[in-house]
Amino acid sequence: MHDIPENIMALAGSGWRPWLAHIHGPLEGAVERYENAIQATLGKRLPSGLVVDVGCRSGLSTAALLRSGYEVLGLDPAPDALEWASERLGPSYGERVRFQTVDGFRVPSEHEGQVDGLSVLNGAFSTVLTKEAQVELLSSMFRALRPGGILMLGTEDYRALLATDPDAFVSRPVLCEDRDGQFVFVERRHWNGRPRARLYRREYLRLGLEGTVQKLEGEFLATTEAEIGNLLEEVGFGARVVHGPLETGFPLQILVATKPPVPMVHYLPSGMEKLIDEKEQPHSGEPVKFNFFPEDLDENPFQEAPTQRKNTLTLARDRRGKQALVRRRQATLVMFSGGIDSVYALHRLLRESDDEIIAHHIHFINREGRHRAEDAACRRIVEFLRSSVRNFVYTESTIDRRHFRAFGMDDMSVGFEVGVIANSFLIDRGFGIDRWTSGTCLEEEIEYYGPREIERFEHVLNAVAASCYPNPAPRFFQLEMIPKREQMDYMGPELTGLCWTCRSPVWQADGTPTECGTCKTCNLMNKIRRGEETIPHKPTKLP
Repeated sequence: MHDIPENIMALAGSGWRPWLAHIHGPLEGAVERYENAIQATLGKRLPSGLVVDVGCRSGLSTAALLRSGYEVLGLDPAPDALEWASERLGPSYGERVRFQTVDGFRVPSEHEGQVDGLSVLNGAFSTVLTKEAQVELLSSMFRALRPGGILMLGTEDYRALLATDPDAFVSRPVLCEDRDGQFVFVERRHWNGRPRARLYRREYLRLGLEGTVQKLEGEFLATTEAEIGNLLEEVGFGARVVHGPLETGFPLQILVATKPPVPMVHYLPSGMEKLIDEKEQPHSGEPVKFNFFPEDLDENPFQEAPTQRKNTLTLARDRRGKQALVRRRQATLVMFSGGIDSVYALHRLLRESDDEIIAHHIHFINREGRHRAEDAACRRIVEFLRSSVRNFVYTESTIDRRHFRAFGMDDMSVGFEVGVIANSFLIDRGFGIDRWTSGTCLEEEIEYYGPREIERFEHVLNAVAASCYPNPAPRFFQLEMIPKREQMDYMGPELTGLCWTCRSPVWQADGTPTECGTCKTCNLMNKIRRGEETIPHKPTKLP
């Protein structure tokens, strides 16, 4: 249990009402900022269901959740705040919204295992002033969520604030007006020198134009994103993604965490455990080495059909520590750039397999700004494929190479990232990724075909194995290699038109990219558009 200081309670109660109403303006205008943040985070992962709004205060975040289509339970320790929220939202949303007074923002045990999503967007977490109380609060949220449920937690970027804020920071003043006249609203943070104390004070000031000053203040705890991540892991949450203000338009950064789903478990007969002892499980301790050189391109040892499956039995333990075999769908990772080759692989696997598909996009930041064009293409493509084919998991990471001259297509970085993703899924779900692929076409394979390239690819596979160690690395596979023109025919003009292919985009004054027309990929695409032959010969032997 932890107590909420009275001055914090005042921020949510009747003393705060006149200020809140005029600082935020009409409800419909204020809620849009929350709604945009919810759509950019929770909306991508949870299309519907019951969401608990923890620390709902006056109901702005609750209204945004309702407008996004969720059923909502608003929780807050301040009865005055809940009364106000109920007055404003109850008549419009009826049975879709309920409110409940709680002790210290904790989710009551009566909701255990019944909640699809949790929203903590109003700064409630910062009012919890000890690590023990933070763990208790997060544990109550973890218990409330169903397996696979989503937590959305808004927090200041305290790492930056601790480093850059002056001892007394004053926010930009906001001019407001109510029935008592005009006033200026200002927020002030007090850090008490250096080294920074994690407990700090905030003051909310109403400055009357005639010289009057009214003040509400409270004590808060600065907990960085990394520290919150450790707490989430401690209580059992799995994969975490951080969405910043530039992405969501929301003033706080938003951490999104998932409660790992519970797989279906098949118990082993007594005495069978030793047959699959964990010590005997394969791992990635030995380097990969190819003992063959194919005589022609038809000998592709990595080729698999979209529907090809291998063993999907996974060794796991239940909560009592008993070993078991888990049978599940095959999990396939597609390293996805937004170009035609990788989009073709993703599209075909979504259409022709029943695998669980994970598409991962790396923001490869370079001097030319190619990543910006690719990022925009990926967002369009993900939305298109989810709506026209089927849903899939989409993840992202960033590698910044702006200050390095040698960059290009960094296959080794891709390989290392594959291992990181596979290990993350293994930790979160108890099983990892079975196979992975990236885009290629017949034109590229002909160009990069030789002993040196095969040796280079050995290093890529070893990068995957190294970053997976000591866990098993997913197997690499390729779809049948076909010319890029045939890939485009399979995808259709609409999906092909969403892709980005140029390696050196030219940026216009309005911020839109155009193709350079001279890079290797542009030359290939120009040949395809003119109907020219792109595969004049096919080597039958290695040089």
